[in-house]
Amino acid sequence: MKNIKYFLVISVAFFHSLSFCFSQENDAGKLIVDGQVYGYNHDPSNKFLKRGKQIILEGTLDGVSINISESGKSIFNTKTNKKGEFLLKINLGKIYKVELSKRGYTKSILIIDVKSVPANIAANGIRFSGAELILNSFHSKDTSQINIPFGKLYYHPRSNFMDFEANQPVRKKGLLTRDDEPNTHVSLMKRAVLKNKNFVQTEKKYIQENVKEKKQLPDTVIKTQIKSEFALKPIVGIENLSPADIIQRESEIHNAIEQLELDKMNAGSFLDSLIINEREALLNSAVLELSLAKKLIALQKKDISTQKKLLFFAICFVFLLIGFLFLIYKHYREKRKTNILLNERSKKITDSINYASRIQKSILLPENEIKKILPQSFIYYQPRDIVSGDFYWFAEVEAGRLLSEPIEKNDQLLSIVDSRLIIVAAVDCTGHGVPGAFMSLVGNSLLNEIIHEKHIIQPDSILKSMHSGVFKALHQKEEVSLIQDGMEMSICVIDLEKKYIEFSGAMNPIYIVKDNIVHVIKPDIKAIGGRSFGTRKNTEVEFTKQIIPIEKNMSVYMFTDGFADQFGGPENKKFNTAQFKNLLLNIHSMDMDMQKSAIEETIKNWRGDYKQTDDMLVIGMKF
Repeated sequence: MKNIKYFLVISVAFFHSLSFCFSQENDAGKLIVDGQVYGYNHDPSNKFLKRGKQIILEGTLDGVSINISESGKSIFNTKTNKKGEFLLKINLGKIYKVELSKRGYTKSILIIDVKSVPANIAANGIRFSGAELILNSFHSKDTSQINIPFGKLYYHPRSNFMDFEANQPVRKKGLLTRDDEPNTHVSLMKRAVLKNKNFVQTEKKYIQENVKEKKQLPDTVIKTQIKSEFALKPIVGIENLSPADIIQRESEIHNAIEQLELDKMNAGSFLDSLIINEREALLNSAVLELSLAKKLIALQKKDISTQKKLLFFAICFVFLLIGFLFLIYKHYREKRKTNILLNERSKKITDSINYASRIQKSILLPENEIKKILPQSFIYYQPRDIVSGDFYWFAEVEAGRLLSEPIEKNDQLLSIVDSRLIIVAAVDCTGHGVPGAFMSLVGNSLLNEIIHEKHIIQPDSILKSMHSGVFKALHQKEEVSLIQDGMEMSICVIDLEKKYIEFSGAMNPIYIVKDNIVHVIKPDIKAIGGRSFGTRKNTEVEFTKQIIPIEKNMSVYMFTDGFADQFGGPENKKFNTAQFKNLLLNIHSMDMDMQKSAIEETIKNWRGDYKQTDDMLVIGMKF
């Protein structure tokens, strides 16, 4: 009776070991795939400032939807359990598409090709264990790879194993791109294939030895004395291991080797040997991963060393060049040396200002974009220097999106705008050139904050907030403040559906031409920021709002004082506001593009050979 019990135990252990061989727990004609799905967050872009960003693991994911389709037709659906585990059973002899998806994560696609499995292998089935799949919770703007499989798991007829082939994504070539970007999906799948190969090969040996072992079994069954948990755990992505992680991993592998040797000594059954073999395969994979990580760090150190050498040689070259130039300059006269130095500095300053000009123009909405919303309009914008203290600001507000008052001053919603609004501003900052350009950036930033973030759309409230914002930004409220810069501006809030314009101005008027008459809409005689009639500390300044009905063929002109103040003509006098009004009266019936050309040609002829005295900005709109 005792012998029968021993035989049953040995049989169970033997058949249990067979279930982990090449066709582990297999069904005839089936491919059985089991594993886990993990979540992680990683920006995969190749941008210079984001390159090498670490992967943040989120743990296993439950409720991940797994859909298997063949030739575009879905044939099987399942979801991962609370531990992120899944089990798939599919028929051999076909090609399948496996899609993993979960809300908040980017979809992952894997191709499984078991079309060429031989009949003798298919009769027993195939088992692929320990697959590790991942979903990325980072939402990238690049959607070019979203429906492209990251690789193919297929049966390799020569090795008689399941193998993996990575799909090489299409990458844009450029100076800041590189070809060695890590692919965590691929590295995990390759590691799973390697573990399955090692596991299957070692298990075949144990199956062959089992026949000999059965003959030499003792009369008593020795219970398993090895530990149930293995000290070594798998890692995800060797690309992100730091030198400290390498040291820790070496310690873990050393402890795992000691535990494995101890387990081998305590092994008393074939089941123990089976567990030891599995652990040995995991240990071999960990040693291989550690070796690759060390090589990667060595390459990185080598690259850093090369960069340091290049930097050293570059510094030496610069010093040598400076010394050589110094010797050359000694042979020139002092005046020549001064002129060369001034020319070099002038070029650097000009290059910097040119670059600043590109930055300043980038914040201004292009005129062709404005014409899409106001077809009958033009913008004549002519800085005196490379950069300008004048700027225009334009925004279109969709219905029901902005409030009529600041949110922070009232806990309740006051009124919702029920029509589309167009907001246009013409701003003249103190000074011109670089100082004026800095002020224009401050003004543009404040307008974006006031209208788009604080949701203020009344023109008088906008000017009031601009005044407070300039005081705060330039610290003009402080007694010791020497900065008294400010700005003058006019702002119009246009409602095309209700056919009216709300206007407020700080020192800047607007002209309306209708019925062959130029109407001057006067502003408040208050500047934004700086000293205003001695009220230096007064940050709360009220402005007036005027409502102007929109009439057919009415033209509205917004401008700064640079156009009227331009010197020229036979007597080198200012163009003045009277001539400017007559000019607008003469051209208001023309097409807007022709008006812009007429304004540009008029001031060019008036200025002649004289230097431009101030920045110029004229905005025209016809309704």
